[in-house]
Amino acid sequence: MEGCSTATGFLHLSDDVIEEILKYSTSNSMLLSTILVAKSIYLIFQTHPRSILHSLYFYVLGPTFPQALELYNYRAFSEKKGGAIAQVAPEIDIILTARERKSIELMERRVTRLENIFSFRHIDRTSVFRRLQRQESTRFRRAVYRIMFYNCDFPVNKYPFVEEVDRDPQKEIHELREERLKRRAFFSNFSTQELLEIYTISVFLENLAHSSFKDLYDGRALDDITSLALAAGPETILRCHRSQSDDPIYDVIEELVDKLEYHPLLKDYLSYPLLKVLDEREVGPPAQGLTFWHSISTRVTGNNELCHRCNQELGFLTWTRKTWTPLSTIYGPRSRRYSAKSLHDFFPRSLWENKVESVFLRKTLEAHPDNDYLTKIMDDIYDCNLKQENYASWSRDEFLCNDCFDRFLGEHLWIWLRYVKASTGELNEDCPRGYDCEIPIEKHREQFNHLCERQSGLGAVSQEV
Repeated sequence: MEGCSTATGFLHLSDDVIEEILKYSTSNSMLLSTILVAKSIYLIFQTHPRSILHSLYFYVLGPTFPQALELYNYRAFSEKKGGAIAQVAPEIDIILTARERKSIELMERRVTRLENIFSFRHIDRTSVFRRLQRQESTRFRRAVYRIMFYNCDFPVNKYPFVEEVDRDPQKEIHELREERLKRRAFFSNFSTQELLEIYTISVFLENLAHSSFKDLYDGRALDDITSLALAAGPETILRCHRSQSDDPIYDVIEELVDKLEYHPLLKDYLSYPLLKVLDEREVGPPAQGLTFWHSISTRVTGNNELCHRCNQELGFLTWTRKTWTPLSTIYGPRSRRYSAKSLHDFFPRSLWENKVESVFLRKTLEAHPDNDYLTKIMDDIYDCNLKQENYASWSRDEFLCNDCFDRFLGEHLWIWLRYVKASTGELNEDCPRGYDCEIPIEKHREQFNHLCERQSGLGAVSQEV
């Protein structure tokens, strides 16, 4: 009866008031429940669907929802045209199908993940979730979407690789000039402040790509694939970062190996035309240093920029007690380095070739809920006194760069796994050669424990058992 009286009181409100109430819906399910209360309320929604849905999406997806919606429609229009660039922006329909809404929500989640990384890298090292204020968040997301639009207008696969023998220098010069004029025209539509935001975020994305590829490439090849990653787009860079591999960029870019060797239309893909527009307005690029990021946030500081152990710049992954869990769940299952299948690579010397110990490690990790096994490993190392002597002064509250964290993990992973086996009563007699044992016989590996150090004074390794 109480529900009926509430509904009756609701219906006594004017249509304008009910419309405003519907605009304050915080989810699709809340809006649906409300309009199903009575036919009259449903009719009000049917009369004003666009304004109500716009408010709902703005609340759910944030202030950059219009850019997300416009980008989605732009991409969908181009796909219908067989990949051709939309010369005229398609009309935007705020009434979305479930599939369209999910696609836009996925796009927004990816931008949110990039925002989380930016916030973690430049605002708060103790939290992998965004700490940007509302206005800062709007600047960041707006810039990312504009880079995505730029990627749509000038897609990386638009520029096929041309063999050196088939090149026409005069034609290349003409194409380069024409292409750069179009790109400058794209950026000329934005205010100077907006251009500085776009440039700042493009550098952030290049830095993120660079950090994802630095273990795979070096020298000029590293610079070239970083530039190509920006041409592939923010979403591809995010996938490369989360997997810590170059597989996503190979999936997106055609003729990648050839384009790494030479491609003038992809060199300075975004920076050249944007900086030219700024130069025409007699504005220089932001100065290097902390103020470089001030077009997005003036709260960027230099605190906690160096690893507490090696004094090197921390980069995009900072390991400390507050970040073990989120970094473990984000990167553990996806990256080559920290996945359950590959973590045995941190074993010392010959131990990583021992399938018995590697399989036991993988099964132990996969059994851990939520893939948060790195936190379990690190907590056990500190709580159960498993640290080696030369790491006695290390604290779980210290900020570690990726290299120092990897070194710590590599020195202690086998000790932790031995502790797990001992705790479950599965620890066999130690092999005298410990983790240095190179005997390839499976029976020997099953019979003896190799999660131990080599006994002193032992002679050369025999292949007999």
